[in-house]
Parts: sequence; structure tokens; C-alpha cells
Amino acid sequence: MVANEMYDPVFNEVFELSNKAQAMESKWFDNGGEPIWVTNQKRCESHRTGVVFWPGDSARVKGYLPTQYLPYNPSTPNETRVDYITDWFTSKQPINLGLLYFEEPDGWGHWFGPDSQQVTDMIGDLDGVLGYLLQRLNETNLLDEVDIIITSDHGMAETPKNKVIDLDHFIDKYSYRFFSGNPIGNILPNAGVSVADLCQNLSRIQHAKVYKKPDIPDRYHYKSNRRIQPILIVPDEGFSLSYNGSSTPKGQHGYDNDISDMHPFFMAMGPSFKKGYKKDTFHTVDIYPLICHILGVEAAPNNGSFSAVKDLLIGQKNNEKSSDFTMVISKSIFSVLFLYSIFYFECNLALTSIYI
Repeated sequence: MVANEMYDPVFNEVFELSNKAQAMESKWFDNGGEPIWVTNQKRCESHRTGVVFWPGDSARVKGYLPTQYLPYNPSTPNETRVDYITDWFTSKQPINLGLLYFEEPDGWGHWFGPDSQQVTDMIGDLDGVLGYLLQRLNETNLLDEVDIIITSDHGMAETPKNKVIDLDHFIDKYSYRFFSGNPIGNILPNAGVSVADLCQNLSRIQHAKVYKKPDIPDRYHYKSNRRIQPILIVPDEGFSLSYNGSSTPKGQHGYDNDISDMHPFFMAMGPSFKKGYKKDTFHTVDIYPLICHILGVEAAPNNGSFSAVKDLLIGQKNNEKSSDFTMVISKSIFSVLFLYSIFYFECNLALTSIYI
């Protein structure tokens, strides 16, 4: 998955996140990375996963669906989502890994901007949801037994109307197809239109970088997939793209991953984590091998590094239980607003020794 909207040249189809039928089709998800719920269940037959609205949970990947999952329904109250997860942890066949998704305040950030009062108010609402999660875990006697990770997939930047790049001023709107939405753009030239000509015209944009696919920087990890189009436009922070008269949001994410405002945040607590520990930022992909280690399962091939995050964990020689959050927070204040929550239960797993 490389975007919420993407074109696959093999299928000759466009994937759209809002298409519920496509969200259940394995072909869109089955030729790339391995979701953590697949790893959890494939590597240990007794493991079970519960997923509440985590993206991609309704499609069978490598032959697996989560043991428990729900078709995405954004109208489901956040407290009800918490109840589903806690019920699955305490059922007759309990899950050992749970993933819980909240789409706010991402939506509010797009509509009103990350510095808006609406987003501030949403923070308060989500703080209450987190309190409810801890309450339910305490009521079910799980609070001292589970490891909780609260993290996000991105930060967000303000995108004011005076920083809109109208592609119609640079290239003919009938010469290309545009995929992946704001703020970056994947451009597929129409038949008879050359990549070189489009790039030459797009190079006149002052506040964006334009790359031919082979020239996309390696640090983006964004040029090997067939769903990446021949031309990629990456605007400067705060600038957004408009094409064929499309509207632009007031807040956006997806810029250069070196920009601190794009960095997510990470907080964790539980028996595996050090108490009150802080460290500098690390890569989001490092979270996957971290979870695999705690679950006691072998990680699938991935770009993460367990060595980069193992210092978050209590070593075998340290028998102290952790009850306060371990925190890794980026420079972006907005990054703390996103609450994509992962929490999982250790089912008598013996952790490998960690020497710190």
C-alpha cells in the first residue's frame, strides 16, 4: 500500500480507500509487507489477534485474517471500540494481540488545521477515551498484565490557501492522471505524452521537488513498487497541490520525512517497558520488530531494527515492573494528537534476555 489512492499497472485498476469492496480484496494487500497480525498468528498457532478498524484488516493477507475483526465503521463510538478489544482479551479464547484505531484527530486536522480550536477540543475527547481504555483494562484485571503502545503514523502541518500549487498552471490537465492525493502527487503521463516533457514543465514550480521515478531519494523508500508512478511531486512543507480545480485541506501530512512536523510520537507502558524512560526519535518501522520480540515470534523480513528500540525494554536482570509510560516524542507538538493504539497481552511468553 503506497497511498490512499493508487494505480496498479498490472491490474489496470485504481485503488481507493473509500471503496469498501476493494478494502476486502487480497490482491491489493497480498504482494507486499506482512501485517503484525499475520506474523502473530502464522508464527504461533495458539496466538490470536483482535483488530478494531486497523487499516487493511478486512483483507486476507498471505492466507490470514485477524482472529477477530470488524468491518470499518467510522460511526462506531470510540468507547465501543475499546469494549470490543477488552471483551476479546477476556473471552474463552482470548486474543494475545489487539490493535485499536481512532481516525481522529486526523480528520479534524485536515478540515480545520492542526492549530485549530476544533483539534484542541478533539484532544480532550481522545484523552477521555484513553482514560476509558485504562479503566476497562483495570476492571478486567489486565492493566498490570498488558503492554500498551500508543503511537501514530505521522504528524501534520498547516496548509494555508496562499500556499496552493495549481498544477493547471504548469501542465495541460488532459496530459496526465494524478494519484495519491495531497500533499504529494504521483503523475502518470497519458498516451503520447513523455515523462521528460512533463518534468520539464513541472520543474518551473518554485516550492516543490519533481522526481523521475528512478531519481526518487533512497531515504524515502518509495521508488521500487510498481504502484509508484513515473513522476513524483513533493511540495515544500505547508504547500499543497491542486489539479483540475480540486480543493485543498487546511492541514496535511506526507511531506519529506526529514521534517520534524511529520514525525509521529510513541508512548508505551507495561511489564516489558522501562519506567519513565525517554529517548530520541527512532524509525516507525522499528516498532514491528519490537512487538514481535515481546510476542515471542519471529519477525518477517522488514526494514525495522530491533537493536534501535531494545533499550526501551526492561532487561532480564531487572525484575522491576513498569507502570508509567516510556516516551519517545518528536519535536512536532501535533504528533501527540494521533492515537492509533496497539496493545497486546503476554500469554506466558518467555522474553529473550536483553543486555542494556
